[in-house]
Amino acid sequence: MRLCYAILLCLFASAGFSQVEGRIFDKETKDAMPYVKVSCGKKKAYSDINGFFQLDQETCDSLKIQYVGYKDLTVPRTGKFQNIFIESETANFDDLIISSDHNPAIRIMKAVIKRRKDNDPLKHSFQYHAYNKFFMTIAMDSSFLMEYQNDSVTINLYETLQSQYLFFTESVINRHRENARNDIEFVLYERTSGFENHALAIAASELQSFSIYDAHIQIGGVQFLNPISKMGLASYEYVLDGYELIEQDTVFTILFEPRNNTFKGIKGHLKINSFGYAVQYADVEPLATIASMGIKIKQIYERHDSIWFPSELNTSISFANEGAPPIIGSGRTLIKDLELSPDLSETKFSHLKSVKKIQEDIDLDYYRDSLNVKEKNTYANLDSIGKANQFDQRLSLFESLVQGRIPMGKIDMDIYRLINSNEWEGFRLGLGLVTSPKLSKHFELSGYGAYGFRDKDFKYGAGAKVFINKDYQTSFMLNWHHDLWFWGYNPYQLSSGINNVSQFQQFYLNQASTVDTYAGGFETRFARHFQLRLNAEHRQYQASDSAYRFRESLNESVFRLHNGFQVAELSGELRFVFNEKFSRFFGVLLSNGSNAPQLHLKYRMGLKNGFGDFNYHVLDLLAFHNFKFPFSGKSTIYVKAAWQDVSLPLALSNSLDASFDNPSFSVPMSFETMRINEFFADNYVSVGLLYNLVRLYKHEKSAPEIVLVGRAGIGEMNDLSAHSGFDYQVPSNLYTEAGIYLNNLYVQDFFGLGLGGIYRIGNYTLPRVADNISIKLTFNISI
Repeated sequence: MRLCYAILLCLFASAGFSQVEGRIFDKETKDAMPYVKVSCGKKKAYSDINGFFQLDQETCDSLKIQYVGYKDLTVPRTGKFQNIFIESETANFDDLIISSDHNPAIRIMKAVIKRRKDNDPLKHSFQYHAYNKFFMTIAMDSSFLMEYQNDSVTINLYETLQSQYLFFTESVINRHRENARNDIEFVLYERTSGFENHALAIAASELQSFSIYDAHIQIGGVQFLNPISKMGLASYEYVLDGYELIEQDTVFTILFEPRNNTFKGIKGHLKINSFGYAVQYADVEPLATIASMGIKIKQIYERHDSIWFPSELNTSISFANEGAPPIIGSGRTLIKDLELSPDLSETKFSHLKSVKKIQEDIDLDYYRDSLNVKEKNTYANLDSIGKANQFDQRLSLFESLVQGRIPMGKIDMDIYRLINSNEWEGFRLGLGLVTSPKLSKHFELSGYGAYGFRDKDFKYGAGAKVFINKDYQTSFMLNWHHDLWFWGYNPYQLSSGINNVSQFQQFYLNQASTVDTYAGGFETRFARHFQLRLNAEHRQYQASDSAYRFRESLNESVFRLHNGFQVAELSGELRFVFNEKFSRFFGVLLSNGSNAPQLHLKYRMGLKNGFGDFNYHVLDLLAFHNFKFPFSGKSTIYVKAAWQDVSLPLALSNSLDASFDNPSFSVPMSFETMRINEFFADNYVSVGLLYNLVRLYKHEKSAPEIVLVGRAGIGEMNDLSAHSGFDYQVPSNLYTEAGIYLNNLYVQDFFGLGLGGIYRIGNYTLPRVADNISIKLTFNISI
């Protein structure tokens, strides 16, 4: 009997040690570590996406832990579940570099680059579900607490953060991709701690590129040169740090980092599988911080037949907090239910990158790994605090401010109407009111009044808008106003952001007429790539004490001189950007950009009848393309042109876009040595190139980039004798200017200031050298 008990005891003891289980963590950040090698005798395994590992029984007394960039660790083997913490180490990369042409890492990377298109998951059609979660907290440890042991606020915060996060959000999305054009995500579920408003949904995958094979890898919204590229071979150092056999394949570990800091580069390591020479694991980070923000991304790929596809995307963020512990964040995206080459004929693709379609009854347990205690506590505590402190109401206030409004119940104040400035009016002070969605989500009424302190005149107006479909920006508009019409100023109303030169040029405008305008319009987006705006307007230009007169020829011997006049006009504006995607951010539809050129066409037709004095046809064109080479920043080439069939008053004619003032901020798509209204032309064409040549160096507060600038323009007037009483020139010969910007001489967080000098050369050079020079301050989003 004792022998039986002994045998049973041995069997149970053996069963208890039949598997070795545990979880690997980073010793400093406490993050779970995926893809860590764990060896026990001859057996080995790798930790999964959550850091868990499991080994079959092996007669060994210790576990060996190995991971690139971390110190090797040997720990005693126990019969219990083991939490193991590994410590990072700083390796001397230069000592590892093999400078010989026979560097095996180079041969491996060439094979990876050769098969790059075949292995890129974005080259395939697919659909999947993804679970995203993201949290933020403060990295407070016991050593920091010792310095503030008498500070009750700090102690309470420390104790709170031991049981919960500062912020936690999760979501489930369903993505369908047919090709580069047809790609859409549906949000099936979203929850954010402390808020019921869905505007704060954060998808962890937005912080990094979905595919490691992108031409430029996105990290924190910044584009970096990909080491898996032909240009990368000349820009990065590569080291083979080891290899191992996994089943029938060989997995190579490649370390890499930039040769220098003259371009936006990354560092880290890749696991390359010999099956297709595809990336199986990536661990990368920028060479330098992004606006005091450190980011690391990790991607795990799994093989589906012959195709490698991401199974997990991880992001960790740390914000430097001078004199205090850093704020850290961690995001994870888990991909499930992957289907390659699916039938997407029933999918309704849209220009919107994400469409809200919340399904509260979704089975979350299927998509996510179970919430831990800290995540559950965050929901429980912040939800109650958010309700008590009206977080959603405060978020609504912020959302209104982002849209340029100050909420006042059912009526909002229009921030953009409050203060303005230009050469004609000087300082302009006003008040604008607009109805809010609390009154109606289907229409909007507005009104404003303003006063210019230089021209000493009041302006006012009112409008109405009916929303048909906000996602497709479809609406009807009616407007009336008594305001100014600036000569030669013809903005593209469908342009957005920094590309709309009129948003900057308006500060330099110096010649205007008072106009009463009655207008109706329609705007929409259609066929995925097009925006259209149609207008019908009647404008009454009031007579002024200006000496300028327009001479209209009624026949060979009869002329009519115009000081004031009226216009009846039909117009249409078309904007085309191929494959442009949009996302909603706090109620604002923001463009995610496109790699394609952008085209704007605007047509205006004047009707001579009881409401208009002129028949005319005018066509305006703007085309530009932002492009980027691996070693440089964003460069721009543009073409602007205009044509009109008859002579019109200068208020209706075209003026070459100008923005001279010393010193002043740069207006990229304008002639910066040309005075406002110095040149008029009924028909003209102008071209410009802003070429980002090279980044000189990068320090914490300075990252100067050399930008070469060149512009040229030429034009003509249909009838010079039609205009009198106003001095101007016609650019009948080529107007040229050239110069250089030194962008980002000073960088603060996400913004950069620089300095530029542009010189007027060629046919219209002025006698005094100083008059040909324009000194410009440049402003850039620099990250």
